[in-house]
Amino acid sequence: FYAGAMQAALLFEVSKIDEVMIELHIELDEANAGWLRRAPGMPALTAISNDLRASAIRQTVGARFVEFREFAAARIEAYQPYENMARGAILDDAVMATRAIGIRPYYLPDLTVIDKYGLTDAVVARNPVMKPNQERHMAHDREPPPGYVAERGANITVRAPADNPADALERAAYTVQVGPDLWMSFISDNLPWVIKNFGDNDTFRVNSKRISDPGAIASVLQPAIRSVYDVYYVRGALIYIKEDCQLTDVATNFLVHLTPIDPADLPAERQVFGYDNHDFNVAERGVPSSGICVLTWNLPHYPISAIRTGQYNEQGRQWEGEILLEPQ
Repeated sequence: FYAGAMQAALLFEVSKIDEVMIELHIELDEANAGWLRRAPGMPALTAISNDLRASAIRQTVGARFVEFREFAAARIEAYQPYENMARGAILDDAVMATRAIGIRPYYLPDLTVIDKYGLTDAVVARNPVMKPNQERHMAHDREPPPGYVAERGANITVRAPADNPADALERAAYTVQVGPDLWMSFISDNLPWVIKNFGDNDTFRVNSKRISDPGAIASVLQPAIRSVYDVYYVRGALIYIKEDCQLTDVATNFLVHLTPIDPADLPAERQVFGYDNHDFNVAERGVPSSGICVLTWNLPHYPISAIRTGQYNEQGRQWEGEILLEPQ
């Protein structure tokens, strides 16, 4: 009875929890284990158990199975759609470095993954930890040696996919279609690598608000238009960049006129004009960051022969330019 009753009480209490709880700890007391504590000496034993388990949980030792069960279920649900990803969609030189890698590499078998906690990486696993033992967290406090992640060429972090580009861009700076109704969302600190490898993909989309280093675009691309804004073209998007940017630089309307290769791709009401009108205003979301404005307009899927873009206000057009595209 003394050997098993306390564990039975804990398992029963854990079974009532149906969500992830970080560092889950259950105190056995009169409210949830009054029947148990009526046994002679059991109040003292439950007090000792409560104290020891709380100490262990602080070091990530003895976590209850419900945490792993629910965390695994959530990760599987999030990443399982990658099972339908076309093989080869992950580039050969793509390397992700992350902590608590869990289920993700299983659904991303073509992606090189560095486990920054070292459970699957011999170099990180042998990197000494200088913390005293009472401050350590089991399997969660090793770090890569200085320069190791960069040496391995880490350049991407893949997030959970979505079935459309808009939802994918809510999770990350970039997305690209990797299967039917399957959009891979990802982040990267290596923007030149991103543009080089994805910039010619028709389905490549960008969320400018999440780009960490917009200035890096100029290191791999020439502006398609030089004006008040430098406008960069990648197959799936226009990226507008302006240094020394003020709020007034985003307070006016942007024009985007698209001329398709096939006029039949236009909506019926636009076919008489020969181009599609996608003017937009970004005053509510185009606030400059660190003196630089970065805006993105993601292009539609149909083939385009020309793009005219610029800005205008009540007095007329402030600037504009045209991008002529070669047939793809």
